Amino acid sequence: MRIIFFSLSVIMFNSSNVFAEPSKLLEKRSYRLEKTVEIEPVSNACSLVGDSAEKHAGKKSKFEVVKKFDDCDVVRFWSVYKTQELDEPDLVNEYSEYVLPKTIKGIPIESSVTRNGKKSGLLVVPFKYREDDGSITGEATVGYYAGWETKAGTLLMSAGLSQVSIPVSGTDSENQSALTIAFGYLLSNWDNVDIGFVVGVDHIGGTKGDGWQYEDDPWYSLMIGWNFSQ
Repeated sequence: MRIIFFSLSVIMFNSSNVFAEPSKLLEKRSYRLEKTVEIEPVSNACSLVGDSAEKHAGKKSKFEVVKKFDDCDVVRFWSVYKTQELDEPDLVNEYSEYVLPKTIKGIPIESSVTRNGKKSGLLVVPFKYREDDGSITGEATVGYYAGWETKAGTLLMSAGLSQVSIPVSGTDSENQSALTIAFGYLLSNWDNVDIGFVVGVDHIGGTKGDGWQYEDDPWYSLMIGWNFSQ
């Protein structure tokens, strides 16, 4: 009796994986894997390509749900990371379609992904090009950025502090802290490091700000960002 009960339990468990309810992932939305996934190519709707080897997508890989069916989710990856579990994994191809498993080791797939979109991190601006006089200054900025990630990159807004040099008298100058507001476009990425382009302004305020030629004037720069969202 115990053997029969155990066999029925195994069958019921496997059946629950096969006939599980559709996932809670949304069509035309992007997600990021939090676990490595074994996945199979799709030929038509939920039909798998016959005799094809399983592919792998590592943690942090990003995909879009192309189409939801009652039996499966068809997805397309647009950023693929290697898996640490295998030395030479057979990775999924970007922009090919695959059938996403409903579960990973019995856990629903939606528990192993996060919604892709929001992104934040540390922003560093190493120099500034000022269009008014064509100067390039080394007034570095360190700040925090937040943005919204798309397949092409990330639109972001940043706030931080800059150390700027303002004239005092003659050739003398002094350092002042300035509030920096910047907007930019971040291109991804080397692991958690991103490179991008930003435009911003520096604001000192008060009488010292009134006497500074670059007060609230726009500047342009490249930037480096360390992503906290992954």
